[in-house]
Amino acid sequence: MTRSCNGAGYLGRRWKVRYLALGLLILFLGLATRPASALDGVVLPDPEQQDLYLSLLQEFRCADCRNASLLEASGVQATEMRREIRGLIEAGLSPAQIRDEVVRQYGAEVRLHWGAEGGTTLLWMVAGLIIAGTLGLCVVTLRPTRSSR
Repeated sequence: MTRSCNGAGYLGRRWKVRYLALGLLILFLGLATRPASALDGVVLPDPEQQDLYLSLLQEFRCADCRNASLLEASGVQATEMRREIRGLIEAGLSPAQIRDEVVRQYGAEVRLHWGAEGGTTLLWMVAGLIIAGTLGLCVVTLRPTRSSR
């Protein structure tokens, strides 16, 4: 007695399970990557203001979370910071004024991208000199001498 493999039976059920798992994965990824405006349910009326709002949310981190941008964070503090930024945009402040105001209220630690300002430039220069000096010392000490040839 021979069996025909026409896709029914065990093989057919296995493919159905795979398609179901793939569908659930796609659904999960779709829910996990919701737009930023859905975080607090507010969309600014002017598209330019909305673009500014989203770009500013990417520049700052939540004061409590410390490892997530305001665009990604869902804590109470992040919601309050988003509300504050939205209010400053609606008040007509420039992006630079908004940045200064947020840093004034929450501290410089809320910025995601630190610039080369103050002591950071000197710190990076010192680190570069230490690395260059270490590499130079390794080259000099590990270079073969004439007597060892």
